[in-house]
Amino acid sequence: MGACRQTKEVRMTTVAAPPRTTVAERRESWFAALGTRGRRAFAAAFAGYTLDAFDLIILTLSLTAIGATFGVSTGQTGLLSTVTLSASALGGV
Repeated sequence: MGACRQTKEVRMTTVAAPPRTTVAERRESWFAALGTRGRRAFAAAFAGYTLDAFDLIILTLSLTAIGATFGVSTGQTGLLSTVTLSASALGGV
């Protein structure tokens, strides 16, 4: 007696790419809708957010030079970094 094989048909589907935006749709984006003053305010806020912790990064990178210049030990520069980071955390609250 012969065995009957059942085959399962597998179909592959593709996901359609999102429709392309037209030039008119891009002109109506949220950034364009801000207007000139809104775009300037957004740029200022973005720059402020980006540079928020820049002073702490510079301090961290220059701690070795600060310690060598002023004759401060490694432990004291670590304390300086700890105090600075703690004060910035408290200032953010």
